[in-house]
Amino acid sequence: MGSSTWIIGILPLLAFVLIDSFFGLKKGLIAAVILAIIEAIWTIVTFGELDQVTLISLILITLMAVLAWKKNSALIFKIQPSLISLIMALWLIISWSINDPLFVAMALKYAAMLPIEVRLSLKNPAYLEMLGLATLTTGIGLAFHAAATALAAYYLSNWWWIAIRGIGFYVFSLGGMFAAKLMFH
Repeated sequence: MGSSTWIIGILPLLAFVLIDSFFGLKKGLIAAVILAIIEAIWTIVTFGELDQVTLISLILITLMAVLAWKKNSALIFKIQPSLISLIMALWLIISWSINDPLFVAMALKYAAMLPIEVRLSLKNPAYLEMLGLATLTTGIGLAFHAAATALAAYYLSNWWWIAIRGIGFYVFSLGGMFAAKLMFH
């Protein structure tokens, strides 16, 4: 997924914050679900299939929106990004712990699509070992992101919550990758 895909992924939540702030919870929830559906359609049209992250996001946004609607609670909806980060964190950590690191598996699976320099690096066992470590440390970073986003949902405004969810995702994931690089040397 390119950077535009990650930006599109936050649009349902940004729409929720904007519309909830100015027009109310229920209209914000409707906007979020509509944009999540549009994101899923865009993913299918662009990539020819619905990837697992977009599918899980669509299901969680819809499920949490329905629950938030029924309970009339924005907090229920705002927990959704924490769940996605937690699921991704567990996926990465478990893949590392069973000695099948997701980053290594993905790099090898999509090697033909990578730049030649990266493809050459994939032949180096040390590079693969660093990718494996990055799988673990990024998983840990995403677990911290899940916690930070949940705390923001409980204690901070919508605007702080969306900032921690959006920018925080990159900070915690890249922080995990950077930690792997530091630990590896």
